Amino acid sequence: MPLDSTEYCNHPLAGDTLAHVFAASLDTGVVARLEVSDSVAAVRADTATTAARPEPWTEGLEGVARVPHISHDSVLTSVIVVMIVALLLGARSLRQTVTRLWGDVMTIRQRANIFDDSTTGRTHVDVIMAAQFVVCMGVLLYGHFSGLGATSGSYSIVQPLRLMCLSAAYLAFQWAAYATVGYTFATRHITGQWLRGFNATICLTGVLLLLPTLVALIYPTLMHQAFAIAVVAYVAGRVAFIIKGFRIFYDKFESLLFFILYLCTLEIIPPIVVYFLAKILVGISS
Repeated sequence: MPLDSTEYCNHPLAGDTLAHVFAASLDTGVVARLEVSDSVAAVRADTATTAARPEPWTEGLEGVARVPHISHDSVLTSVIVVMIVALLLGARSLRQTVTRLWGDVMTIRQRANIFDDSTTGRTHVDVIMAAQFVVCMGVLLYGHFSGLGATSGSYSIVQPLRLMCLSAAYLAFQWAAYATVGYTFATRHITGQWLRGFNATICLTGVLLLLPTLVALIYPTLMHQAFAIAVVAYVAGRVAFIIKGFRIFYDKFESLLFFILYLCTLEIIPPIVVYFLAKILVGISS
């Protein structure tokens, strides 16, 4: 039977129940006040930390270190641009210069022409084009090998300069070898035409290498594609020169053996040696 309010208050267990309820309420209030105090303290600490920290705009963003690469070398790019300008200013007509060089590659005269003035203004333009060939080959070789992970440490302009010196030494060796073979097995006039053909192929190849070299410097991700295009241009120039040499020195079937020896000695083995020397210069041992 349920108890009324008077009976409930007079019940012997009512006092204990009320005491327990009061104590539980008191504990809950204390805990709540402690939690509020902790929250206020945490907010004050966070506010103090935020106030002590400088504003983000006063610190800026941490920069990312740029890995040195040949594509970042403004000196090489400037040198190539200067050579292009010097070529355009030095040649009386770029079209006439290219026509003359192409004639040196394709034409063979059995007799000298006293009215031939093709050597006028030839030297300085040819030197500029040959220098372009040397610089472009050095840049493309270094870019190719650095893309293969050959180089270590920070980039230095000395590294591509080594390959440029190697390219220049290779051209000097070729010219000396062709002069020796020509003066040994042909007349002075024929040898002169052969050497002019060699100079012309190098000059024209140097002009063709300008585009892939600039692409490799401006777009480093296309370095290997630019190197492949340069190889095709170089091989095309060598094929044109070999054809001229065949037309000069092939006389009968027996001379074919000497021509094959010439191909192996001066056109096949030296480029392979230069390639492996370039790998050694940039740090690849195998």
